[in-house]
Amino acid sequence: MVITTVLVLFTVFLVREILEVRRQTSFIDSVTHELKSPLASLKLCAETLARQELEAERREQLRVMMLEDVDRLITVIDGILLASRVGQGRIVREDTKVELKDLVARCVTAMARGHRIDPATIAVDLLSQAEHAEAS
Repeated sequence: MVITTVLVLFTVFLVREILEVRRQTSFIDSVTHELKSPLASLKLCAETLARQELEAERREQLRVMMLEDVDRLITVIDGILLASRVGQGRIVREDTKVELKDLVARCVTAMARGHRIDPATIAVDLLSQAEHAEAS
């Protein structure tokens, strides 16, 4: 009976460890992808900027693209650092009210910038609580 109990506990422990390793591997794969994409773009822009015959307008476009990619890298790194602090319990978030309209606007801006599209092309229609109550 004792041996069976020890084996069951050991198996449970191993399964938990395997699942944790899978989560870590998945996280590392995601982070690696998020870091490599802007780095590859930065490298391509830098190589293109080295061409002597490049027009001034194209140079400016590449410069802007490079700054956007640097911003993406900073955002990814800041997110990883924040997640690490939250995971270690160093940051405890209190329940706060969030203005959904502002949050959605920031998300739209970030996604548009990440996909290099004009935020004005994305239409968002949010109802306030009062409007939602009237519509119901």
